[in-house]
Amino acid sequence: MKQEPRIGHFLDEEEELIVKAINKEDYAVGASGLTPERLQALQAAARNTMNEKPTHRPKSDLSRRKTKAMQEAIPRTR
Repeated sequence: MKQEPRIGHFLDEEEELIVKAINKEDYAVGASGLTPERLQALQAAARNTMNEKPTHRPKSDLSRRKTKAMQEAIPRTR
């Protein structure tokens, strides 16, 4: 007797139906909808993302900006 995983707490009704359909014995994977053009577009986007400058700023830069904002009486936002 195979025990079913407890998925009810984490998935909505539609997701539960999908999981149950995949776990059936007669489930077959369908054809991929990924065309060569779409694959190239996704690869180009990934390459461009990797070429962007990082958005991480050191803590010292943040401290400097906070100090300057306080000096200029700029209200702090959350």
